[in-house]
Amino acid sequence: MVYLFMRRTMVWFSYLCVLISTPVISTEMELLWSIEGKFNMPESAAYDPAREVIYVSNVNHYAKDGNGFISRVSADGSKLELDWLKGLHSPTGLAVRGNTLYAVDFDALVIIDLVEEKIINRIHAPDAEESPVLNDVAISDSGDIYVSGSRSRTIYQLNDGELEVWVKDNERLKNANGLLVNNNYLLHGGEKWTVFDKISKEAVSSLSPMGKGLKEFDGIAEIGTGNFIVTLIDDPKLWLLREGKSPQPFSDDEIKGIDISYDDNTNRLFVPRVGNTLSAYQITR
Repeated sequence: MVYLFMRRTMVWFSYLCVLISTPVISTEMELLWSIEGKFNMPESAAYDPAREVIYVSNVNHYAKDGNGFISRVSADGSKLELDWLKGLHSPTGLAVRGNTLYAVDFDALVIIDLVEEKIINRIHAPDAEESPVLNDVAISDSGDIYVSGSRSRTIYQLNDGELEVWVKDNERLKNANGLLVNNNYLLHGGEKWTVFDKISKEAVSSLSPMGKGLKEFDGIAEIGTGNFIVTLIDDPKLWLLREGKSPQPFSDDEIKGIDISYDDNTNRLFVPRVGNTLSAYQITR
């Protein structure tokens, strides 16, 4: 996520807002709708099944300047609350659990009450003064919360209201980016694809080939058991990763996706895209 700003900020475009329906993009996904040109450097999407909305982080120039915000979009794309929540710097990764939205914001994890619709806490990284440039957030089914630090090459865990170093690895966590918890594993995509065992915190070598040949990972989402869709900073397509198989393109067209979110109940994939756009796709696998 954060690393993409150095690579993508020169290619953001301005469009009019429009809801559209188009033919099938590939045999496995169909574009349902897009909202174009309304966001300001959209980075991450997080679907909230309880309220049937998508939250979208808007970086709005990456800096600790208080100009970042979060948008809220109805699940059918018909309603957009662009400035739903202000008071952030440059929000990137988002994750929803119950009535709480977790947002990564430059050097802190921001906790947002979705009932009150307000920020209730801001938890800084232990090395915040060293500019860790926090990136993504992921939550396990049991409630464990992990945050990636791009510049610090660290994955943090939230424990007793504080972010603590979970793993620091200068090689595997270079440009640390997307995170996803999958059972006993923590999937990570930055410059390299790495899967960590949650108990031992060691890299799982048997799962490394899933991402072989790809680099500069950004968003990660699971679609069905053991099937993972990823976005890449330097590749406009979506890619499918599966254990024991080589990566395969998942989209025929150029999606230019960033940090994605998938809803298991409706099989819909929500994709912030380069060009200040949010798109929803029906996965037909």
